[in-house]
Amino acid sequence: MSERFLGYERNELDRQYDLIGQRFDIYCRLYESLSGHARAAFFDAVPDVDCGDGLVLDLFPAGEPGAPIVLFLHGGLTRNRSRRDVAFLASGLVPHGCAVALADGCQPQDGNVIAAIDNARRAVLWLRAHADRLNGDARRLFVLGQGLGVVPAALTLTADWSFYAHGENLEAPVAGLAAISGIFDLEPVLRCFLNGMVQLDAAAARTYAPLALASSIPKPHPTVWLAVGARETDEYHRQMLQYGMAAEAAGCTVTAATEPDHNHFSLLAELGDPSSVFTKRLVDMVQHPAVGESIPI
Repeated sequence: MSERFLGYERNELDRQYDLIGQRFDIYCRLYESLSGHARAAFFDAVPDVDCGDGLVLDLFPAGEPGAPIVLFLHGGLTRNRSRRDVAFLASGLVPHGCAVALADGCQPQDGNVIAAIDNARRAVLWLRAHADRLNGDARRLFVLGQGLGVVPAALTLTADWSFYAHGENLEAPVAGLAAISGIFDLEPVLRCFLNGMVQLDAAAARTYAPLALASSIPKPHPTVWLAVGARETDEYHRQMLQYGMAAEAAGCTVTAATEPDHNHFSLLAELGDPSSVFTKRLVDMVQHPAVGESIPI
C-alpha cells in the first residue's frame, strides 16, 4: 500500500483526522452538562432499552403522536463516550415536534464494523416496530450521524432489508439521512491512526464505504442533508463534497452546507439549542423532506 493518500504523507493525514486538538475536553464537559439537564428535564424519557447484541437505545418521545423520529448515531471519537453524552439533542429537537432515539452499539471504532452496521440497521427496524413508544410515525424515520457514526448511518440507506426483516418486503424504511462532519470514504481511515480503533482491512474499506455504495441507494430516494464546520480540516470538507455529489448522482435530493465559525464539536452542540438556526434547518428537513431537484453543492 502506498504511504501517501491524495498527496498526504502519513503524519499529515493523521493531522487531518485528529480532532482532539479542537478543544475536545471542553466540549466533552459541555456535552455532559447539557445532557445531564436534558435527562432531568424529559421525565417521559425511556432510557436503557436493550435490543440485544450490544444495541442499546435511549428514547425521548415527542409531545404529540405522528412525529418524525430521529435516530442519532454518535461518532464516539474515544471509546468512553456513549449515548448518554448526547442526550442534549433531545433538548433541541423534541420542542420542535420530533421524537429522538440515541443509540450505542453502532460505533465502528469499537473494532467491529460489521456489528456496528448491523446494529444500526436493527435499530431502524426496532424503531419502526415500536414507533408508538415515541409518539412517532414509522414512515418518517430519519438517521442522523456524526463523524465515524455516519458510516453505519449512511449504510442504512443501502441495506438489504429482506435479510434484516426476515423476508418482509420493506421499501426503503429510512426517509432521510442527516450527516454532520461525516466520514464516507474509508480509504484515508485505513491509512491513518483511526484504523487502530476501527481495524479495517483493504477489503472492508472498499466494501463498507458509504461513498462507494452511494450509487446503489434504492428508490424511493431518501433526502440527504449534509453539514460540516468551516473550521474543520480539508478532508472533512472533501468527504462531504464527494458524498453529496455521489448521492445526487444516484437521484437523492441533497442539501449540503459549510457552517461558518464551527468545528467538529461545536456544530453538534448547536443541536442542543431549539432556537439555533442550525437546529431549525435540521428540523425543517425532517418535518418537510425535500423532493424534486437537488440543491447544488
